[in-house]
Amino acid sequence: MTSRNRWFTGIVVGVSIAYKLVEHIEFMRPAVTWLDKKIGGDTLIELLLTALVFYLLFSHGEKEDTDTEPAQPLAISNPVVSPTISPIIDASQHYHYPEPAKKEPLQQPTPPRMRTLSIVGKKGRMAGLSVKVGNCFYEPEDNGKFKAVVAEFRNEPGEFSIMTWCNVRASIAFFDENGVEVADVGKALWMEGMYVLDMESHVTCKLIVAILADAWLSFNGDDTAVLPANTKRAKIVLQDDRYHTLPFVLDFDLNQETVGKLSSLTPPTQTGRQ
Repeated sequence: MTSRNRWFTGIVVGVSIAYKLVEHIEFMRPAVTWLDKKIGGDTLIELLLTALVFYLLFSHGEKEDTDTEPAQPLAISNPVVSPTISPIIDASQHYHYPEPAKKEPLQQPTPPRMRTLSIVGKKGRMAGLSVKVGNCFYEPEDNGKFKAVVAEFRNEPGEFSIMTWCNVRASIAFFDENGVEVADVGKALWMEGMYVLDMESHVTCKLIVAILADAWLSFNGDDTAVLPANTKRAKIVLQDDRYHTLPFVLDFDLNQETVGKLSSLTPPTQTGRQ
């Protein structure tokens, strides 16, 4: 029963009881007598009770607001959450979100590997030379016509080395016992009669550093450079027309006609590309 029904029932019952009570009150009897004559007291009570019954019949089934529990919201199995509205998350629950993918560091390109030279200064020595046609020198069995200071070089390539060093030329600077430069040549002569040659793998190439004719001299292309008798050292630089430079030093004594050690000064200043 709703609160409205209870109120209406209480009013009807209260009026009926009050009417029966006032009949026994002395000063209210004139009013009750008048009401009986006009309407009829019993008739009034019957009308009120009849109205109450009809009212209760037609209002039956209404939802009560105090005697019943409030309706529970319907559970939605797959709620659709608006992308602009954040869902309410229980703080007691733990949610694991995937970590952002880590970016792999960019790999730097590997520079091209460089081929290296492996040129050995084998030795310097005194030699007896003779001349062939075309200004080509050789060493005869009878020690030859000319005495000469010769420097020997050999290409001994290792792993990832240059197998054939092409277009190799030699320049020489000469120094006295005090380290003072006394002469220089830009195009020294190889014994093959060439100023430029290819140094093939495991082949010994011989460079004419100085040769004795009327005096000690050194070939310089189509010309010659005279060497003082007190010349004690030669700095020999082998180089090609691209990237490579190899310096060597040779000690000798022209007066005593002796030759010392041939040694490399530094590693190659440049290297060739793969």
